[in-house]
Amino acid sequence: MTSRIGNPDTESDVALRPILDRFGSFVMIAGAGSGKTTSLVKAMDYVAKTKRPELVRRGQQVACITYTEVAVAELLRDLGHDNLFHISTIHSFLW
Repeated sequence: MTSRIGNPDTESDVALRPILDRFGSFVMIAGAGSGKTTSLVKAMDYVAKTKRPELVRRGQQVACITYTEVAVAELLRDLGHDNLFHISTIHSFLW
């Protein structure tokens, strides 16, 4: 499978950008097969492209917490295992 970053943007993908610019965080709740992982990958790619220098300067990472190890693996693969991101399940994040 190739990275979801190159997929055409949906309305949700575009709508997330001003939220990320203004608030820097969001919660995504949607049903199975709705495109959550694709939208997460695209949002994280947007953050990397627009905020990486600031985050690196501050020694910060972006946390992405999901429910399944499958989603963690897909996100890591699609984002190229970028160390700007800390991607984990909710259980491993809390541990």
